[in-house]
Amino acid sequence: MENIHCWRKMIVTGSILLILSGFSRAGTAGIPEPINMVRESVNGVLRLLKEPGLGPDNMREKRRRMIMGIVDNSFDFREMSRRTLARRWQEIGSGEKDEFVEKYSTLIKNHYVGKLDSYSGEPVTFEKQIIKENRSAVFTHFVRKGEKFAIIYKLIKRDTGWLVYDMVIEGVSVVKNYRSQFDSILRNEKFAGLLKRIDEKNKPKSP
Repeated sequence: MENIHCWRKMIVTGSILLILSGFSRAGTAGIPEPINMVRESVNGVLRLLKEPGLGPDNMREKRRRMIMGIVDNSFDFREMSRRTLARRWQEIGSGEKDEFVEKYSTLIKNHYVGKLDSYSGEPVTFEKQIIKENRSAVFTHFVRKGEKFAIIYKLIKRDTGWLVYDMVIEGVSVVKNYRSQFDSILRNEKFAGLLKRIDEKNKPKSP
């Protein structure tokens, strides 16, 4: 009898584990590979940048909203913000964190789209991806006037899929570059001063 109970227990336990693992696989089955996510996002932005019916005059309106929507769905701006502020992230309140993420994400989107705009119309190569647990890197090359410029996308895996948390553009990490700039500002102007500086950078440039 005791052996029968043990076997029943093992069967039930095994069944539960199989069900749970099935749910886990089902939850990740529809998630695109990092390189495919980056390819879809980049090509989507470039397609809009080249769209004849959405020229530069409309950039601040419909085309810009569409492009920013693609970028919003491809990036984890909160993770990027946390990594950029590093230890200072823990020193600020939740409201300040939300405000920083909002302003910083606008800065990043403007910088990124500006970079892609300078490469629009040129061939893009999505070379390879490296995946290590919940982190990955996608290596790409943009060609302009016969010269290659590399952008490495660093991604983190979330429940909804892979999201970008840093980019290494022509050998320079966006997160590290802004962290260095922000550290200097924070030492002299504190957090309010940093937000003001970001606001100034985010202001639309006069035509």
